[in-house]
Amino acid sequence: MKKLAQKNSFNLVILFLFPICFITAQNGTWTQKANFGSFARARCISFSIGTKGYIGTGENGSTDRIDFWEYDSQNDTWTQKANVGNTGRRSGVGFSIGNKGYAGLGSSSQQPKSDFWEYDPQLNTWTQKAFYPGTGKMSAVGFSIDGFGYIGTGNTNGVIGNETKQFWQYNPINNTWVQKADFGGDQRDRAVGFSVNSKGYIGTGYHWLGNSFVSYGDLWEYNPQNNSWVQKSSFPNMERNNAVCFTTTNKAYIGLGYLNKIDFWQYSPSIDSWQQVTSFAGEGRIFPSAFSIDNKGYVGMGYSVGTQGTIYYNDIWEFVEPSLGLMINDYQNAFEVYPNPTSDFINVIVNNDVNQIIIYDILGKEKLKTNNKIINISDFESGIYYVKLMNSMGESIKKIIKN
Repeated sequence: MKKLAQKNSFNLVILFLFPICFITAQNGTWTQKANFGSFARARCISFSIGTKGYIGTGENGSTDRIDFWEYDSQNDTWTQKANVGNTGRRSGVGFSIGNKGYAGLGSSSQQPKSDFWEYDPQLNTWTQKAFYPGTGKMSAVGFSIDGFGYIGTGNTNGVIGNETKQFWQYNPINNTWVQKADFGGDQRDRAVGFSVNSKGYIGTGYHWLGNSFVSYGDLWEYNPQNNSWVQKSSFPNMERNNAVCFTTTNKAYIGLGYLNKIDFWQYSPSIDSWQQVTSFAGEGRIFPSAFSIDNKGYVGMGYSVGTQGTIYYNDIWEFVEPSLGLMINDYQNAFEVYPNPTSDFINVIVNNDVNQIIIYDILGKEKLKTNNKIINISDFESGIYYVKLMNSMGESIKKIIKN
């Protein structure tokens, strides 16, 4: 350790001869894409498979829709596909596992549904699968983790006040449902659900208490390995319901919702932190839809409520996250890194606290996570890396070169 200290002392002089490059990232951009191929609507199912996105069913007033549409992100076009199931529905749930899509539940003519279907995009066919256990559910959330589907929360009979904490796993191999540990928070519907890095998450939402409703801002993480829930950092901008979410490789984005919100927030599960990103570029709305393709989010549909009444939407917007997915709240002289270039160790010099330090490669892949200020990167391949510091002041990034 003494030898290392002597070496670092020498390189501290070099630091002033070769200033560290300071990186600043934008907070993401929104671009309007081709409108959804059919009627404006809300409460749809949505998911993505490969480079294609899918939106279908939903409602635009009193009519429950049955149609289903495919979005080609490369050509920015919509194509109608086979209808979902045998009746129209609203407030259903959808997700994908591998190269198949799954959708069902919701309600039709104000009656809850428990049917469940598998979509094959190669054949453009829906095949009915095992019914969801129970009498049906609407306004639930769904996601997939490592080849299994999960559906949780929601309303069990379409009557407000009958929200649930139930959580079920679907096995597509043997077409069976298995009940898992109840959701860790209060019962609710109209929440958001997503999965990142083999963990599931459910948060926000709504619960009717008889003469008023409670809107939530909490977030809970589900670990399928031990079938348990752990509460995480709450959604930062008050409570929210009827919002929407999508995911990229290791981040989740949540926004919109009651009442006609336009803000969007990035959640980083690896450090359990939130950062605000660029607000949605369209109109604020509730009951929107979203999916992800190639680390880009696609958000639209839904409706707004205001002095002009209820306005339904069919617009679609593409969100491109900040470079490398690294969020920054810049502040002057956040920290320094030396030596740079280096072949073995780097030293992080910071005047404030350190919550976490993450090193990414040039493609944005996480290489190392620590809270130590002396970091060994001797095993890294030669090239460019980014050191991201997070503390109570915010986040900042430095570029380093590994010889």
